[in-house]
Amino acid sequence: MVDRAISSLPALVGAWRHVGGGALQFPVWEHPYKFDVICRPDLIPQGTRVINAIQIGRALTNEMNLDIPIKSMMCWNANPVTQAAETDKIITGLMREDLFLVSAEHFLSDTASFADIVLPASMGAEMADMVLSWSHLHLQ
Repeated sequence: MVDRAISSLPALVGAWRHVGGGALQFPVWEHPYKFDVICRPDLIPQGTRVINAIQIGRALTNEMNLDIPIKSMMCWNANPVTQAAETDKIITGLMREDLFLVSAEHFLSDTASFADIVLPASMGAEMADMVLSWSHLHLQ
């Protein structure tokens, strides 16, 4: 939250227009993270279907003409209704009678309100995880 406030200052004072004016850029691809080691894509079974979260609305409404339509979905640590593009398509897809949705949440989010089952999700302090920072080069 502090990062967002600090990053807003150049916009408020107009400094963003000048070289070195303080606009923040975080080019994560230039940092020495080894995503293949951190994310372990080798643990994903061959043939697993992957759908880009940006296109989740199109996938749920089957505008993508998937060979096997999405019939169930587990939503954890995300709220596609408010975080992804084409909200109207996402809501239409989540309202389908033939979709079984499970959501793990801290609070009843917009997406969780469409769920058939809502499970409690652990808070950050309750689990071990590695997180990339938005403002420095350390893994947390």
